[in-house]
Amino acid sequence: YQRRVRVEQEAMFYRSIANNERFPLDYFRVGFYGKSFPPSLRGKEFIYRGFELERLGDFIERITSQYPNCVQLKYTEPPPPELNDTEGKYIQIFSVKPSSKEEMNGQERKVLSKMPLALQKFNQCNNVNVFWYGRPFKKQNRKSTNEHKDLWIQRYYYITEDTFPTIQRRIQITSRTEVELSPIENAVNTVSWKTLELNEMIQKYNEDKQGKQNINPFTMVLKGVIDAAVSGGVDLYMKAFFVPQFVQENPSMSPTVNRLKDALKAQVEVLAKGLLIHKNLCSQDMAGLQDQLEVKFRQMKNDIDKVK
Repeated sequence: YQRRVRVEQEAMFYRSIANNERFPLDYFRVGFYGKSFPPSLRGKEFIYRGFELERLGDFIERITSQYPNCVQLKYTEPPPPELNDTEGKYIQIFSVKPSSKEEMNGQERKVLSKMPLALQKFNQCNNVNVFWYGRPFKKQNRKSTNEHKDLWIQRYYYITEDTFPTIQRRIQITSRTEVELSPIENAVNTVSWKTLELNEMIQKYNEDKQGKQNINPFTMVLKGVIDAAVSGGVDLYMKAFFVPQFVQENPSMSPTVNRLKDALKAQVEVLAKGLLIHKNLCSQDMAGLQDQLEVKFRQMKNDIDKVK
């Protein structure tokens, strides 16, 4: 009997994970520098798991209040080594995202698309020990006429000695890896992430057969993607990466060019599905906006169809 009760409880927990939408907890990277910190903290870096719905500003206030007279470093680059030998307390805090070793090694992160959305989000934020932070930079100081062509990303991957979740709110970082993402690799990631967000929205609102949910977030995401593409996004990608000169100057990037083409075409397919679901859910008052989105989507699709 006790075994049956335990199995029923486990089944209830799994159903809750699979069906109930939950707010994922945010993660933060915290570094402690300066002679005034004890040896257990000085020169060490940690990943913290925040409280539910705790954002960066609230987290910074909570952590810095635990160390009176500390100075918060306002930059995100690795601090100079001599800072650790300076009198005082210095803390560096910024948000990081859960990742995986596959993503760190330049491979696509495995996502089981048939898995319920709530379970996908749960897996992305749990049983993880790899995190990343990225910052944009330009290798040339000249003013660019095409931001996509010159936008590089410096990405830092942090690996912790244990996985989250755990009984501790923080785990020490044991290693750090720096990776430079080229402008076209950044473009592939940007398009793919937005498509993933669209897929999440589609799955969420497709399950809402009775239209009980507020569709404004869905509308904003659809409008944001389509407006950005029609306002020059696709055209800028074509001028930056889909010209013979780019492949001639960067022959090793030819596979990545094809990945960007595939990512854009995949996004068009997802948008078409999203617009259909949105049309079935939106009220009569939003019919005009729906028509505008469909017109702009057809323009976007025509632009992408020109990519060979």
